Amino acid sequence: MKVDKLKEISYTLEKFREVLEKEITIHDIDIIRWILKAQENINRNFSFLDG
Repeated sequence: MKVDKLKEISYTLEKFREVLEKEITIHDIDIIRWILKAQENINRNFSFLDG
């Protein structure tokens, strides 16, 4: 579980940095969307490995 949490944080931080480089305004909803996308990717990968 700690590895999954670190993957979520890494993905979200990477997205944050990408947007900052483009000098685009970041809203709370953007961060939430990135977190949900990271969770979705992690869960999808887990189910592939599990089955």
